[in-house]
Amino acid sequence: MDTEKRPVEMMSPQGGEKWKCHRKSKASTEVVIDVDDGDDKAMEDTLDVEMKNNTAIMTLARDVWDLSGVLEESFEALKTMTMALVIQAQNADNV
Repeated sequence: MDTEKRPVEMMSPQGGEKWKCHRKSKASTEVVIDVDDGDDKAMEDTLDVEMKNNTAIMTLARDVWDLSGVLEESFEALKTMTMALVIQAQNADNV
């Protein structure tokens, strides 16, 4: 994988500076990784921050649940189609 790293200064919402490393692959996708350089002041867990975190966690949990249902349905459809193809192949041999 061909990667290119370049630091980018930016101010974090909590204060201080963060560095970002950008990696580019040959497929033209870009991965952004936040690197904490340790100079940020500790962010207090306020009620607002905790509520936002809980909301994000609940949203992610629902998304994972929905995706698992989609995967299960896709697997069942694939299994049904595979069985139909096997039965068709067996019937073709008997004819």
